[in-house]
Amino acid sequence: MTLQVPFAHFAETVRRHEAAHVYLAPYGDGALATASFAGGILAALASGRPEDAREALLADGLTVYEGQWEANLTMVGSSSAPLWIAAVVYPSSEGKPGVWIDAYETAPTEAQVLRAMYDEFVTTGQTEDIGFDPFLRLVNPNVVVVAPDALMGYAKAKVEGC
Repeated sequence: MTLQVPFAHFAETVRRHEAAHVYLAPYGDGALATASFAGGILAALASGRPEDAREALLADGLTVYEGQWEANLTMVGSSSAPLWIAAVVYPSSEGKPGVWIDAYETAPTEAQVLRAMYDEFVTTGQTEDIGFDPFLRLVNPNVVVVAPDALMGYAKAKVEGC
């Protein structure tokens, strides 16, 4: 049996179920964290770089090994898991606003969204590493985070013709 939790709750769940060993492996565009406990396997999908997931788990006091427990991953990272959608609108050099979109398994803060955008832009060469705060002052972004229930509401409104 596989218990799937948001990555933000993985460390506390590991402690609650007294899982002894935590393993981390690249998975899609992120990393899969797994741990074995008496009732089965605990799994969580982290977005972003596996190195960042490792650092987060270490900061939470866990010992992390390379690898993964065999797990039923039908729900981890699947479209049936509730997602928060974040969009950032910013001025661009193309004569129209730029839009950056990301998805999260837990509600992100505006700062988390902006940091993820900045890190991606620096990594992909879309901007120079001028520092996070100067980047925000230069770009003056507008952030919108849409919760899963709001997404469902928008979809239902289309079906109902509202």
